[in-house]
Amino acid sequence: MRLASVSLFLIVCLVREFRLFEKRTCEKTEATVLKTLCARRVRAEAKNFVLYGLYISFPNEAVDDVTDSVLSGSKPIPKTEYFEMGECNMKTRKKSSGFTLVEILIVVVILGILAAIVIPQFTQASTEAREASLRSNLQSVRSQIQLYKIQHNDFAPTSAALFLAEMTGRTDQDRTVNPVGLLGPYLQSIPVNPFTTASAIDADGSGDDWTYAVDAQGDPSFTASDDGVAADGTAHTAF
Repeated sequence: MRLASVSLFLIVCLVREFRLFEKRTCEKTEATVLKTLCARRVRAEAKNFVLYGLYISFPNEAVDDVTDSVLSGSKPIPKTEYFEMGECNMKTRKKSSGFTLVEILIVVVILGILAAIVIPQFTQASTEAREASLRSNLQSVRSQIQLYKIQHNDFAPTSAALFLAEMTGRTDQDRTVNPVGLLGPYLQSIPVNPFTTASAIDADGSGDDWTYAVDAQGDPSFTASDDGVAADGTAHTAF
């Protein structure tokens, strides 16, 4: 938030300075053009000149009003409804109030720099959140497997093929799945692996989501089987 505030302040300051520079340049150029018109005693009905992409109209009335005073130097250049110091106006055209190309380019460059700084941070935060969710899911399932083991005479769920039925359904103490069994369920559903958005379970790690196996001593293991790696280099399979 602090970085965004500082960047916004810089953008506002830069835009303000460029508009003030443009205004001062416009004032000097307008005065020069009007003096030139007066010196040449322009009497045409109207003369249009292109100035930095803007049309400035000088009708006869405006030129006549200021010709004598400007040439004699007795009076400063007056403001008229056709010509206002600091702004380029036309009687028949709307005043331009858009941003200049330089201002737009500056804003685009600053936004690009901000995007280059902020987007990677959001990406990293999203990855860290998914890793935290993965760890939490593993911890929850493993704790329920241990509870299952305690209530089933120190036997873990039978296999990966029966894991879903035994953990989300009711069972008897001998691990038989029974809709009216006294034990379970231990999970409402198998949690989704946040890196694969699926929840399939395999026994040998050949899948992409979860792996469940029981070793020769009867000790269960429940791990992630996606190929992700944490920022510290730890594979998800080792969580």
